[in-house]
Amino acid sequence: MAMKIERLESFLLAAQLKFRTAKAGHLVVGFATNHYVSANGTRGIAVAVRLDEDGRFLECIAPALYDLSDCPHRDTVLRLLVMIMQRSKLLRFDFDPNDGEVRGLTECPIEDGRLTYEQFTRLLTAIPELIDRWDPVIRRTIQTGEVRLELAEPSVADGC
Repeated sequence: MAMKIERLESFLLAAQLKFRTAKAGHLVVGFATNHYVSANGTRGIAVAVRLDEDGRFLECIAPALYDLSDCPHRDTVLRLLVMIMQRSKLLRFDFDPNDGEVRGLTECPIEDGRLTYEQFTRLLTAIPELIDRWDPVIRRTIQTGEVRLELAEPSVADGC
């Protein structure tokens, strides 16, 4: 049994999260942040939630988190992103070398259509929590090429 987008909407309503349905059929949820500031100057991250493979695969994607198109320290930043992925269980980064876009994402196969509310909210909230935590480290590396992991705030859910 495949997962339906209506089920994900019910999870978002239960979590009392505001969301909208995009034209492409995915859901978009916004999260406030303490450290992360988007390219347009807002303190927040938008996460797109979509089902793929006929409802058997869930993706939560935060597009355009960082722009490395003109970054002189691109290789160092990419190495840092791999280090962050090694330290977190869920967060993954994608990099588009054509335009320099860095996206954050979490994914989950749903072969039998049974995704719990707790699983979904963990996949969804891991992105803004971890990006916000690691943003001071990422920004410093983008700006200076220096990796200072200790700039990340300690987290109770360090393995999130």
